[in-house]
Amino acid sequence: MATSTTPSKATAQTSVTDTDFVKSGNDASFVRLIKEAAVFRYDVGDTTIGDLKADWRPAEGKLPFGYFSEDGITVHPESGDSNDFAAHNGDNVVAMTSGGYWTFAFAALESKKEVLETYFDATVAADGSLTVTGTDVTKYAQYVIAGLTQAGNLIIVHLPKAQVNEREDFQWNISNLLNYGMTLRTYKGGTDAPYMWKAWGMAEDVTPNA
Repeated sequence: MATSTTPSKATAQTSVTDTDFVKSGNDASFVRLIKEAAVFRYDVGDTTIGDLKADWRPAEGKLPFGYFSEDGITVHPESGDSNDFAAHNGDNVVAMTSGGYWTFAFAALESKKEVLETYFDATVAADGSLTVTGTDVTKYAQYVIAGLTQAGNLIIVHLPKAQVNEREDFQWNISNLLNYGMTLRTYKGGTDAPYMWKAWGMAEDVTPNA
């Protein structure tokens, strides 16, 4: 018959010490909430965006889209097409995936010129009128998204080239805030920004170089 034994106190303490590695790597200071964020829009190639770095700041007078809904910003990877190529015996010998991209979705709440022009892909005239002639979005822009964690740490995200590829309906009623829900589809930038997006401050355990 099998027998069970209770380890001695010294053995139990040694066992606990030996397994501290299971939890010793947990660090609550690396867990983050994004308590505040702002979306800045620039034309592609606009040099007034300044030097993109960990301590980036917008030029004086440059304003963001402003308030967006309590859902915040949703970042989503969209997988590309996958093609499998088979050999004579049915074995898959080559697998290729292409066309994937990232999206950044949010619902802007402020009905101001830059928000409306982005959502409708139209121009607000000097007299305040907005003329919409179609539903297609043809314009591209670059964006900087700035976020602050609960500890006040800054995160900067740059989208060198993006286009609104999805829009949510907006409602005129007394029970819902008028909002302009849009999804930005990312593209790689030019030679100066050969990426879909780049972020500074995401890695909490890395101190940026001066």
